[in-house]
Amino acid sequence: MPHLTRWLVEYRDQQHEAHAALPLAQVAGVVALLQRACGQGARIFGNGGGAANASHFATDLGKADHVLVIPDTHCGRVEDAQMTICYMLNYTFMEAADAAGGVS
Repeated sequence: MPHLTRWLVEYRDQQHEAHAALPLAQVAGVVALLQRACGQGARIFGNGGGAANASHFATDLGKADHVLVIPDTHCGRVEDAQMTICYMLNYTFMEAADAAGGVS
């Protein structure tokens, strides 16, 4: 068990590092882009509301002009960090409207 516990601690610590490295200024830029789109009456379409779709959306953000790079090579940690970005985007509109400059 000591080996497993050590591995779990290392994985958790590396996950914390991936989250600590999230490009928050770039995430804020995506929020601003979404705000502008909503302000212009645009609609943001997705394929549903599942976690897989949210992860796919976050991954696509890394392919556009607004690149959000997660500095890790482990696909699980990268995907978890991408999901965190999706949650940040969603909750900006749902919970943090005042902090985001009046997002509604």
